[in-house]
Amino acid sequence: MQTDRLTRFNMQAEKNFAKKATEYHSLRKEKYSTGASISGRHHEDIRRCHAERLLGNWEALLFDLGSLGTVEVETRNRGAVFQFTGCYDQFLPETSRNRCRPTRSGRSLRFFLGNWRHGLALQESDQTGSTRSSLRFFDFQGTLVHAISLTRESDCESFKALVRKLAAAKNPEPGFNPGLRRPKQPAFHQAFDVNEFRNRWLALTDRHDQSGLTKQVGISELQGLRLIGDTWAIEVPVIAIVERLHILVQIQLPFRLALANAGTLQIRSGKTARVALQNGQLNLSGDDWCLSITLSEIDSAWVVTKPAAGRLENSIELYNRDGEAITRIQGTSEPLENGVWQDLLGTLPTIA
Repeated sequence: MQTDRLTRFNMQAEKNFAKKATEYHSLRKEKYSTGASISGRHHEDIRRCHAERLLGNWEALLFDLGSLGTVEVETRNRGAVFQFTGCYDQFLPETSRNRCRPTRSGRSLRFFLGNWRHGLALQESDQTGSTRSSLRFFDFQGTLVHAISLTRESDCESFKALVRKLAAAKNPEPGFNPGLRRPKQPAFHQAFDVNEFRNRWLALTDRHDQSGLTKQVGISELQGLRLIGDTWAIEVPVIAIVERLHILVQIQLPFRLALANAGTLQIRSGKTARVALQNGQLNLSGDDWCLSITLSEIDSAWVVTKPAAGRLENSIELYNRDGEAITRIQGTSEPLENGVWQDLLGTLPTIA
């Protein structure tokens, strides 16, 4: 049944492809006012509100986040913002990669606390006098790696107690250094052993180990895809990915979304209620979550095959012009759903 629905939607998609392609390219050429919010310059904004600096005991803080109740969670990188509403629960310490699973199923967070350099408790007031409380965490150059905002259902007293517990004795301005940047593309050297890299790729056991592997060998993730060969990574048109996402939502096929930055990996699995192109953004959303991708930041799209949990997995990966992953989209392990996912990827056009 699902395969028949896929066939019908594929036929419809082909008829609408030219129209959607025109819409996509028009949106991608626009100039957006949201660039500053995604560029990592959040340290400028926090000077306009009351900010209290937190001590750097991030693991202790993560154990206490469950007391806040329902909060808004945000992780972003240069290209996308991933937000959802829920409660922090089941934090597992360093031995389990600092995982934290919000109470609603299909969601998880992984924290790379070595890249959390500064934490702030913020009290922001708007023109109406309303106050919004949040916790924000930054890397060494002032790029936001994770944010937690209170909602009407949050426990404000627990928030105040948490801030009192972790507030620094002194409250200096954080020593952000926005001038420090990672190399956009690591220099490729002739001594690089491509065969050894491919062997290590085949030895991967976790779908998220790709990033660690490329860092170990001194290349970007995008360089890794170009080196691994067509068997494992194929570049495809970005508009074709947008089209397939519309189909996934229309046939209600579950899939997995992952967004990462230097300090946090945020994941959501399940069906997606809506997909829309609006104001230069590709928005995937449900009732209490949203992934918003800036179209102008997408430089290339790839279909990637990698080992995970004793089998091969296929994913869609979007990259910016600096070779950094914006987001990854993966199918499920359920046989019927995975078959439809493979059909969708198998009909994608490629870029020579």
